[in-house]
Amino acid sequence: MHPRWFVMLKNTNMSIEDIQLSNRLIEIAKSRSNRYYLHDFAYFRMIRNQFPRTDSAARINLGSYLMPLLSTKLNSKDVLFIVMGSVAHTQRAIQIVETWLRWSQNNFFIFADADNSSIPFTTLPELKNKPTYKDAQHRQLIGSQWLMRKKSEIVKRTKWFVFVDDDTWVNVPALFSYLQYFDHRLRLSIGYLWDNTWVSGWSHFSGGGGIVLSHAAFIEMMPTIYTPRCY
Repeated sequence: MHPRWFVMLKNTNMSIEDIQLSNRLIEIAKSRSNRYYLHDFAYFRMIRNQFPRTDSAARINLGSYLMPLLSTKLNSKDVLFIVMGSVAHTQRAIQIVETWLRWSQNNFFIFADADNSSIPFTTLPELKNKPTYKDAQHRQLIGSQWLMRKKSEIVKRTKWFVFVDDDTWVNVPALFSYLQYFDHRLRLSIGYLWDNTWVSGWSHFSGGGGIVLSHAAFIEMMPTIYTPRCY
């Protein structure tokens, strides 16, 4: 067994086939550069055809591609919601806390430009009293880096990180049911893509539609934000 594979297997409990799938995804992403993505059916087909002995294939084989979104093996502690909020839209935050965020069983953070423990809002020195639209784009990213530094026990147990705005409505049971078909140990991001729409030659996620990062993607990406590695 290759020494690097042995280290990865020891740290992640991934099989050799899972490591091969992970490496294949990285290779494809690098070759496609700024427009790489796979529709979910194409992703499932690739796994079934090329990596049938992986954990990912086992998840898919639980049912057909069109299996109803009902039962799920994920629980509320497996998924952390990271919400962009603002004191200018406090009522929005109240509404989502009282409705769909109840499904998370308090497994969420709303990062805003001021503290408010009753909602609850969380702010940081880099976010406080910065209410503009441009400032708002940094709240979840700076908040995520704070989570890695100050809430490492939460980050370690979380399988999926969901970025949403305070005006986004999430069907949490359906989301959990969908995510169970993916392996959080792979570097995966899931969301609605704008492809060659706003910037020619680029595809990127729609933040308003919500963005999901696997545990592996989250812990690799977040430390690089605001560094020369991320540009």
